[in-house]
Amino acid sequence: MKSKFDYLRIQDLEDYPENRTVFEKGTEEILTGKCYAYKDRFGIKSEIKLSDGTRFTNTALLEFFLNQQTKAGFNYEQGVEFCEKYRKLATWKTYTDRILMGWFERVVMDTFFIAKEISRYKKEYVKREDIDWQLFNQEEILRFSCYIGVCYCKYGYSFDSSTANLIFDLVTQMGSGEAKRLKKEGSGKLPENWVRFQNEFLSFRANDVFATIKIVVKQECEEAYSQALDSINRLLEPENEFPDSYGIEFRSPGKNYLPIKGLPKKGINQFFANAVKYPGLHAKIEKYAILSMKEDEWYTNLGEKTCMPSSFAVFALGLEKETYFPLVQKYMETCDDEHSYLQTRFTPVFIEKYGFTENSLSVFISCICSFQNPEHHKIFQQKANEKEAQELLADYRHHPEKYLSPSLKNRYKRIWNTVITTIYNCKDSQDSKIPEKLRA
Repeated sequence: MKSKFDYLRIQDLEDYPENRTVFEKGTEEILTGKCYAYKDRFGIKSEIKLSDGTRFTNTALLEFFLNQQTKAGFNYEQGVEFCEKYRKLATWKTYTDRILMGWFERVVMDTFFIAKEISRYKKEYVKREDIDWQLFNQEEILRFSCYIGVCYCKYGYSFDSSTANLIFDLVTQMGSGEAKRLKKEGSGKLPENWVRFQNEFLSFRANDVFATIKIVVKQECEEAYSQALDSINRLLEPENEFPDSYGIEFRSPGKNYLPIKGLPKKGINQFFANAVKYPGLHAKIEKYAILSMKEDEWYTNLGEKTCMPSSFAVFALGLEKETYFPLVQKYMETCDDEHSYLQTRFTPVFIEKYGFTENSLSVFISCICSFQNPEHHKIFQQKANEKEAQELLADYRHHPEKYLSPSLKNRYKRIWNTVITTIYNCKDSQDSKIPEKLRA
């Protein structure tokens, strides 16, 4: 190979055409699974390494493959096969998404559309009328473009849905019915009876492309919620690759909501408020929470009150019994402390029910550490002023290791200040509002 570096870049093919055979070998090894991804010191898969030791940047082979396919007349099946193997090797969020979107912009968006500025952050794409729309294997190109959109839905961040929708919109403008089919039927990779069924208890519909689950309970009974939870959990098993961010729409005769002020009164709230009434379903609700709990992922249909999938399930179980305290802690320590805030609505209700005990204090600490600016509530001070709670807080001050989870122990001094000032609504841990024996 010829390169200025110890690895090959796509530029090295342009500078040294004789590298073509090496690139071709690389694409072959992607397809046969002979190569592997090489992680740098930060744990990022920054290179692809062939069986003979030849190294490529983690984008070079994908760029080479796409360029060759486009020149030769794109083949949808071959494109998907290669990209699926490449994605699993190099991961989606480590440049794979950027390279595929760059290909779409270059081949479809910039070729067939003119971008018009509507506002600082928004553009409108208008079809060009001065170009021949049949310059290449158009249908295969458009199907592959939809595949990229599906990938953004399934493997991207929650905000990547806007990118997917843009792709689907432009493909539709070009006359393809693929996006419409995907919206109606999903990817088709999941069994039909998993994504669409109805019986005497409920109606269930899911779409793994647009990340939606729609449930209508016909009979308010344990069996209806049991079937619904089984169906959702089956979709969320990792091997089925249902999007990590998704929306659940729900309707039923039971108009119950979790007893937490400030939570959006949406279907997802209603679903778990109804389901948690059946003790026989608690294990299935817990399984759902564990499957769906992922940082930087969101319920997509809650408007501005976004929260991590699993939120309502965790809140419901956390208010049921102490058995689920570890689940609540895991949730709080997984939350994005910059963008998630609905957990602050849960904490006062939690303390009102359980007060400050050795077990609940550990959960309380995880709760207030899950948000950058924890909010005071009068119930905190009220419960903290009880004799048993004072003794407990004094013990926590001197023995933090008993109450902090492993991920929080290295911050115990700062956390104590946060805990005590949140409880007593003051600026520092020496404030006169704080009982003397608890002041720093």
